[in-house]
Amino acid sequence: ASPCWRHIGSQGHLIFVMHLKNIFACTDTENGWTPWSEWTHCSVSCGRGGQQRGRSCNGISSTCSGPSVQTRSCIMVKCDRKMRSDGSWGHWSPWSACSVSCGEGSMTRVRLCDSPPPQKGAEGAAGRRGRASPAPNNCVQVIAGGWSGWSESSLCSHSCGGGLSSRHRACSDPAPAHGGRTCAGDSVDYEACNTQPCPIDVCLQSKPCFPGVSCTSHPDGSWECGLCPLGLKGNGTHCEDENECEVEGVCVTACVNTDPGYYCLPCPRRYKGTQPFGLGWEEASTNKQICEPHNPCKDNTHSCHKFAECIYLGLVSELLFKCVCSVGFAGDGFLCAEDSDLDGWPNQRLPCKLNATYHCQQDNCPAIPNSGQEDWDKDGLGDACDRDDDNDEIFDERDNCPLVYNPRQFDSDLDGVGDRCDNCPFESNPLQTDTNDDGEGDACSLDIDGDEVLNDRDNCPFIYNTDQRDTDLDGVGDQCDNCPLLHNPLQDGIQNSLDNCPYVSNSNQADQDQDGLGDACDHDDDDDGVPDDRDNCRLVPNRTRGTSTVRSDGSGDVCFDDFDNDSIPNAFDVCPLNHEIGFTDFRKFQVVLLDPKGTTQSDPLWLIRSQGTELLQTANSDPGIALGFHRFSAVDFSVTFYVNTDRDDDYAGVVFAYQSSKRFYVVMWKQVSQAYWEKRPSKAFGTMGLSIKLVNSTTGPGEYLRNALWHTGNTRNQVKTLWHDSNKIGWKHFTAYRIHLIHRPKTGFIRVVVYEGKEILSDSGAVYDHTLAGGRLGLFVFSQEQVLFSDMRYESYPDVNSLLS
Repeated sequence: ASPCWRHIGSQGHLIFVMHLKNIFACTDTENGWTPWSEWTHCSVSCGRGGQQRGRSCNGISSTCSGPSVQTRSCIMVKCDRKMRSDGSWGHWSPWSACSVSCGEGSMTRVRLCDSPPPQKGAEGAAGRRGRASPAPNNCVQVIAGGWSGWSESSLCSHSCGGGLSSRHRACSDPAPAHGGRTCAGDSVDYEACNTQPCPIDVCLQSKPCFPGVSCTSHPDGSWECGLCPLGLKGNGTHCEDENECEVEGVCVTACVNTDPGYYCLPCPRRYKGTQPFGLGWEEASTNKQICEPHNPCKDNTHSCHKFAECIYLGLVSELLFKCVCSVGFAGDGFLCAEDSDLDGWPNQRLPCKLNATYHCQQDNCPAIPNSGQEDWDKDGLGDACDRDDDNDEIFDERDNCPLVYNPRQFDSDLDGVGDRCDNCPFESNPLQTDTNDDGEGDACSLDIDGDEVLNDRDNCPFIYNTDQRDTDLDGVGDQCDNCPLLHNPLQDGIQNSLDNCPYVSNSNQADQDQDGLGDACDHDDDDDGVPDDRDNCRLVPNRTRGTSTVRSDGSGDVCFDDFDNDSIPNAFDVCPLNHEIGFTDFRKFQVVLLDPKGTTQSDPLWLIRSQGTELLQTANSDPGIALGFHRFSAVDFSVTFYVNTDRDDDYAGVVFAYQSSKRFYVVMWKQVSQAYWEKRPSKAFGTMGLSIKLVNSTTGPGEYLRNALWHTGNTRNQVKTLWHDSNKIGWKHFTAYRIHLIHRPKTGFIRVVVYEGKEILSDSGAVYDHTLAGGRLGLFVFSQEQVLFSDMRYESYPDVNSLLS
């Protein structure tokens, strides 16, 4: 290395220049200079030396007056001058500032060959005399900030009385960057505005608007009121109550107008719905009260047993609904238990709360239907299953008076009925028919129908007719003369000359006011002077009150819960629109023989039980009908069917819409398939299973109709089979079945459903036929003995709304 003295500059320093491609960004302190660095170590280890420090300048943001390097003397220990010694480098000085503000520049630092200096001709220090290095950071331009232009002045903060408007500028043209100076001065400038005095505020001073109404003042001193509050009307300065109750139909019940607003009273008793309230006509118009009849069956708020059906009765009944145990169960509907024989009495006793004796007592004969629960000897065993009902030690099947104690079995007329129970003990009458129910049999009665016209002069000996009217003078009174040759276009079973509504179908011939004009065509059924379409009690006279006394349900007080005024509440009335029919009753019936001249078999023998709701046919007979006297249009008819023997396998069923012995519908059930033993006058093959047939015979009772009834199929001019069960299921001995029939003549709808226990055994579905528009109900047998028809129930319920029309 060269001696360091060879590189000493004019100031005795070694200067090392370093070229730079980049430069540091300077910190703006003390007019652009950076702070001084620390002093270097003394340049000599003995004697007098020097120390240095440096600083850098930001030439962009400041002029930086003054030196960038300072030196000072330092004295170390005295050097030994007697010895020759080589020189040695001292410490480096700090780096100088970059020679340029951007681009390529250089920084320098220096060191002295004085630590120690060479003595007595010794060599200088070896090594590099200087150092150069590029700047350590990227070169960035230092930018001083500049103001943008002023914005437009804002609106005055007040419209009067002195306000301020403002304008703004930003230090963004350019924005200061990389340590550049920010802008000097304010960024916001304010100016006074609208110094004129304010006018008087009428809204605040005089409050001209109605309380609660907004008030708006204008600069010119005027003012304006807003809209009146909801429920009030007016111009804003004056507001008055708006009567929402004037809106049509706002409330079903009473509307109560408040100030402001309105509300509706609750829905009437037995109705459910809304109770709206609010403010203003618009609210009242869009939120009207809705009240609908409360139907517990529909909304499932009823209390019926899980094995019972809820039947809605409507508002015209005190009871909104009733509960009926399902097929296979019995009870009061609120409690139901199994009913094996389908006679309406449960196998076990039920703790019913209301009317506890009604079908809640244990069945006294649970295996054999006996809806009347008769127990002649009071031994707890029902007559139906008691082999000796009268305890005369003669079993019932051999006892000629099974219900009367007669151990000697006297029978003077040899008709099979003992003298002790024979209503004609000296006239043979095995059927024991007693038309007028006076205890004297028809066979020995001089006035069978009890109309005080002796039989030999009575033109209707079996039908009560004191007037003996005979329109066609044929010797047969009008009451019993069907006159099938006379015109009857309505097919309701009543010829026009006898029909109380000859041009309106009405098989039931109901005539509430007995004026000779049937209810179906009488515009004032109760003859109270108020037309039916305005009469709130159509079947009960209430002229003094007319239509004024109206309950919330729409009915009049005098007919509430008993629309036909027959003293039977609607809930228990099987025909609430006909006062002549109140309950199921076959205590009186007409025997119709469909093969009266036939000698192959005997005629049917019918026994009445359970106050006319149970009949037993005991003979293996020719075809015949036990026909009730009540007439129906639309009807539901249900009956328990039971064959109490293992002998024979033939027909039994029910008859409906009976109009004459030539015209009726019949439901027939055959146990097995077989041909009739009389092959003439027509084919007669009966197929096992259930059938629905239309009898529209041109001959009427006799062998033609007999064979046609037996035959499963169609027989011209006699019988038409409307439906036959394709499953071909026959009935079984000693088995209880429930038959349910529905007939709606208006639409021609017919349906038959048969239950075995709780399950459906056979269902016809919808069958339609318009031939017959209603008539009487009856029971049918053909060559089958010991057929029991128990727990018979018929109902003719109208649509609920028809009770109010």
